[in-house]
Amino acid sequence: SDPNNLPHRAQIQVGPEILDLLVSAIYDKDKNYLGPMVTWDVITQKLKTENEVAQVNSMMENAPVNVLFADAETFQITYINPASVTTLKTIEQYLPIPVDKLMGQCIDVFHKNPAHQRKLLSDPNNLPHRTEIQVGPEILDLLVSAIYDENKNYLGPMVTWDVITQKLKTENEVARVNSMMENAPVNVLFADAETF
Repeated sequence: SDPNNLPHRAQIQVGPEILDLLVSAIYDKDKNYLGPMVTWDVITQKLKTENEVAQVNSMMENAPVNVLFADAETFQITYINPASVTTLKTIEQYLPIPVDKLMGQCIDVFHKNPAHQRKLLSDPNNLPHRTEIQVGPEILDLLVSAIYDENKNYLGPMVTWDVITQKLKTENEVARVNSMMENAPVNVLFADAETF
C-alpha cells in the first residue's frame, strides 16, 4: 500500500517452481499512486544451474590437485586453482613470470617453440596428452585434457599437473636397489614376518 516500499524484489515458491517477483509502483500522469505492478519469471531451472555451477566451482577451488585452464582461441590462462598457486609458488624462481602475473598470460611464455604446443592444443582430438617437462631442477607431470561446453564445443585445454621430482628420484632409487638385489652374486631368500 505504500509506494515508498517499492520497488521490491522477492522469490516465492509455487509448488515445485521458484518465481522471481519484482513489484514496482505505478503512477498516473499526476504522480498519484495507482497500485503495484508485478513482473515475474519462473527461475527454478536458473537457480538449479547456478547451484550446480557453484558446486563445480567449489570443487575446483578446493581440489587437492593442481589445475590450469587456457582459452582454446587465445591460449590465455583463464583459470588457476588455489592448489596450483600454492605449488607454483614453490617453483616460482624457475618460472618465466611471477605466479601472481600468470592469470591472463598466454601459455606461449612457457615454451621455446609455441607453434608446436599451439598445434597440439588447438585440436581436441590430440587430447588427452600426458608429458613430463623440466622446470629448473624440477620435473612436472602434465595431463592435458579437452574441456567442452554443453553443446560439445571445444572450450580449451585443462592441465592437471604435479611436481614429481622426488617421486622419480625415489622410484629410481628403488629400481637401483632392486637391480642390485636381483644381480647380487650371493644367494638371497626373503620370508614374510607373519607367515614365515
